[in-house]
Amino acid sequence: MGVINVISETEEDQIVNKEFETSNKYDDNVVKLQKILIDKKYDIGSYGPEKNGVDGKYGDLTKKAHESLISGITPDKFNKNSEIVNVNNNNNNNIEDNNSTVNLSQINNVSSSSTYKRKNEKINTKYFIIHHTAGGKKQEDIVNILNTRGLGIQWVIDREGKIFQTLPLKGRGAHVKSIGRQAPKDVSNSTAEGVEIIANDDADVLEVQCKAALTLVKKLGYSNGQIYGHGEVSTNKQPTEGQKCKTYIKNNFWYFYNFYLKKT
Repeated sequence: MGVINVISETEEDQIVNKEFETSNKYDDNVVKLQKILIDKKYDIGSYGPEKNGVDGKYGDLTKKAHESLISGITPDKFNKNSEIVNVNNNNNNNIEDNNSTVNLSQINNVSSSSTYKRKNEKINTKYFIIHHTAGGKKQEDIVNILNTRGLGIQWVIDREGKIFQTLPLKGRGAHVKSIGRQAPKDVSNSTAEGVEIIANDDADVLEVQCKAALTLVKKLGYSNGQIYGHGEVSTNKQPTEGQKCKTYIKNNFWYFYNFYLKKT
């Protein structure tokens, strides 16, 4: 009797939560992922020896189905012919994804209120830094303080979990310095964007704010390995700064949330 290849629930979670890069190379883990996808009724084409989409290659169609699975798009609503929305290639200053379970088109763009002189310089967005404000009540407070100090940051999340775009998309900010601790050597204001979470300290950060931060980094296209707390990268900050939301993002990275700006 042959051995039946059964994927346990634990292994399935590990495979679904695994990050893959688009590739034409064969990968046993991709085979497992593709079998999970077709078992869940996602149409991943007719590639492979059995013409069912299982070929061990993480191509565009497998990627689309995988992203649909982890974002909660059911197989009956999965459109294999739709384009993958890539926010980093969006030429607009607003982030919009009408196909997402999360309505990012309702992000408040207040970038015109920033007076930071270098905000229109484009940066290479390799890293995402999570800050907390150590005070302030509204995004206006934070932007005004940054303006007074000649600084700028790309995003602010308020106490209700609302996201504000406070600089032009991919615009340069001024929010990191004194690089050290666990930071990659090339972390700088030319390679990193960041978010200010309105909270007194890391312990004061609310879950709804971490959910907003998760949604933001996912839609901006960052991976777990590109996200840092401010306290990790700057020697002049509390080591815990940014850790609450970074941990939340790490633990919930493969899930989208439809939570903010939604009326019930």
